[in-house]
Amino acid sequence: DEGFLEISTPVMRRFKGDSVRQRIQVEHGRFLRESPAIALRYNLQYADRIFEIGPCFRPDKSDATHLSEFTMLDLYALGKSMEYLSSLVTRLISLFYSGPVRRLSVAEVIKSDFGVDLFTEPETILTDLLRTKYELPSSVSLIDC
Repeated sequence: DEGFLEISTPVMRRFKGDSVRQRIQVEHGRFLRESPAIALRYNLQYADRIFEIGPCFRPDKSDATHLSEFTMLDLYALGKSMEYLSSLVTRLISLFYSGPVRRLSVAEVIKSDFGVDLFTEPETILTDLLRTKYELPSSVSLIDC
């Protein structure tokens, strides 16, 4: 009803990832995707509102909050605000979940978990804390994580 076009993007790719986030290798130099995001964003040149619900794969160990294989909804809408997208996601979740849907602010979670206020403190403080917590060398870009 919101004018989105469903797109199916490839599940196997040639990109093997990097030293921080390895992909699951299949065969013949192919790797399973961890997200449809890159392919979906490429397709924004053909449609302003697109989405995909599809399989994703990560080599992480499964635990109470992570699976190595999972289904993900990814959507994009050109020219729409974050408020519109947040409202849309809340409405989608409400179709399947009758409880309260709580929004989290990334800045509030970082302040609560790490004690860093993204609005008043230099970004380098958070970067240094993350490098220490995850034992990352300075040569690794946190953007790649």
